[in-house]
Amino acid sequence: RLISTGNEASLDMSDALDFLVEDPDTRVICLAVESVRRPQAFLEAVNRAIAAGKPVIALKLGRSRQGRAIAQSHTGAISGDPWAFEAICRQHGVEIAHDLTELIDRAICFEQLPAAKWSPLEGLAIVTASGGGAGMASDFCEDMGIALPALDCIAGQVSEVVPGVQVVNPLDMTGFTVGNAEASMKLLRAYAESDAVDTLLLQWFVDEGGVEHGAAFLNAFAEIAGTSRKALMLASLEDGEIGEWAGRLPATGAAVARGLPGTLRSLQSMGRFVRRADR
Repeated sequence: RLISTGNEASLDMSDALDFLVEDPDTRVICLAVESVRRPQAFLEAVNRAIAAGKPVIALKLGRSRQGRAIAQSHTGAISGDPWAFEAICRQHGVEIAHDLTELIDRAICFEQLPAAKWSPLEGLAIVTASGGGAGMASDFCEDMGIALPALDCIAGQVSEVVPGVQVVNPLDMTGFTVGNAEASMKLLRAYAESDAVDTLLLQWFVDEGGVEHGAAFLNAFAEIAGTSRKALMLASLEDGEIGEWAGRLPATGAAVARGLPGTLRSLQSMGRFVRRADR
């Protein structure tokens, strides 16, 4: 649903939040916030949403001095100090976004994956088709504070499938696996069935061209996603268009994302939400 509360002369964002908490079709709530007119009501609604298993992601508008002036001029809203808003939101478990793209990115896992598959992201495994992609994923994970376990426990299984491969996380599965359906299935199953892995990220192209060249392991990935209880995601390195085949993948129980930074933001938000709920 898309709700605009306008200048909030009668109903405000807290009322909309209350409605979405009770709405059975709502799985994740994204907010573009100029001001919070009733802070206590807002926080109570946020707490109810998160207690109901519905993540809340917020983008604060008017973070600059000029932005605050614009907000006041067109809705009469006093936007307040952005650092205070972010601090109290984080304290209550709200995920923070800093632009509209990030707001949408952080909702991907919540929107596409069944809630039973949301993971704490304590065992993220990344499988790529190139050494460059593996290096880029490793860099981004370190920059974002996302831990990548060594996964030594499945090194033997991986080496049996891909002879001579250096078993590290992220893994470059090499061209040998890309065109080999049997090897692809064995490799991906080794990750999906390992107790050390709670989330599996497969990097490949998500446009229609990606299916032609990666059918061997993409079909294996879709089959595993249909039976696995873990979080599985297919994502591209670049921000490319999602093709028809990839667009049908969430129906199997996997998520699809575009671009490595956005993909990792989505996984990061999922992990934080689950870990907080566990506590």
